[in-house]
Amino acid sequence: MVWNEVLDVALRAILIPLLPLLGLWFSTWLNAQIKALKAKNEREYFNYHLGKVNELIQDVVTEVQQVYVDGLKEEDVFTAEKQKEMLYLAKDKILHQLTVQATDVLEKTYSDYLLWIETQIERVVNESK
Repeated sequence: MVWNEVLDVALRAILIPLLPLLGLWFSTWLNAQIKALKAKNEREYFNYHLGKVNELIQDVVTEVQQVYVDGLKEEDVFTAEKQKEMLYLAKDKILHQLTVQATDVLEKTYSDYLLWIETQIERVVNESK
């Protein structure tokens, strides 16, 4: 009976002060896990939409090249002015097809996302040469 009382007093002396500390530690750990999960989800969200925008740019540039540029080259009227027109045509097509979510991601990722789209169009054109 003496050991039971000693054990009871010892557990009360140790556990009662530790419970609030354990609760605080668990709360801090849980908040850190939630924050990490939110950050991971946000990265995945951004990567998904940026990937979709890159696919859209690739598709539109390919379309413009096949439909317009190739015909102009065959007629031998593909000038620097026509090249600029094709750039703006591709850019307009891309901007009209962008979703609200993709536009939001681009605005948060790039300070001038319109310039970024132009740069990506030029990159795709140069890669296809």
